[in-house]
Amino acid sequence: KKQQQQQQQQPKPLEQSQLDAKLPAFDYTALTASVCEIHNLAVPTKVELCVQADAYTLVLGLRGLDGKMALHVSWHPNAARVCLGPPPPRVHSSEQLSFGEQCNANLRGLILVSVTLPEPWERVATFAFAERPGAPPAFYLHCEIMGRQSNAVLVEGPGSSGSSGNGSSGGIVACAYQVGAAQTSVRPIYA
Repeated sequence: KKQQQQQQQQPKPLEQSQLDAKLPAFDYTALTASVCEIHNLAVPTKVELCVQADAYTLVLGLRGLDGKMALHVSWHPNAARVCLGPPPPRVHSSEQLSFGEQCNANLRGLILVSVTLPEPWERVATFAFAERPGAPPAFYLHCEIMGRQSNAVLVEGPGSSGSSGNGSSGGIVACAYQVGAAQTSVRPIYA
């Protein structure tokens, strides 16, 4: 009887479908609040490392005057978000995914100089990284929070050695989710 009572008192673990249904939407208001928090707490900070923690999450380890912090960028279909969070996990270089490798190779050592929402009412956050504060951005990390269509794209900036130097952004360096012409005729994304 005691075992039956204990089993009845213990909560049952939630199934994946229940977890997905319980997640609140990361809408424009939440994105705006997150961007404001990141701007206030993490600009300017130096990128110490970039780790792709799983198939849908990039974690940037940052160091600033107030200590270390981590920027989490996720393009998960049900839990896409940008936020400050726990430190990046330790991932062996052989376990790193390609988007994480590209971000680590290009962003490591740069300074996060700005966080913006480039278009009103669009769920896109743009992170600018430069050699030093005041310098033109070498790279931009654009994070689109759009449910199933969420994505993160690393783009060369006007301060990049690979850009044309005319003040415009360069090409796509890497993207978390590649969208081919077979999937959309409107906006294919290739790295």
